[in-house]
Amino acid sequence: MAEAMATIEGMHCEGCEQRVEKRLSTLDGVRSVDADHEAGTAKVRFVTGQEDIEAIQQAIEDLGFAFEGIEDS
Repeated sequence: MAEAMATIEGMHCEGCEQRVEKRLSTLDGVRSVDADHEAGTAKVRFVTGQEDIEAIQQAIEDLGFAFEGIEDS
């Protein structure tokens, strides 16, 4: 299983975290998501080889947050 850390701008509360976690968890290949509004990040764990960064970015932006980037963790 692979991990990546997405940087997200605009999460201000636990409700924001829950929205991000719920939405990203529905993406193909994603196994779990841990969002942190204070750090402005979401750790995404997914099946190796099924990383779809564009889908992650689109899902974050669809929620009204700004996707700042992603890096392997």
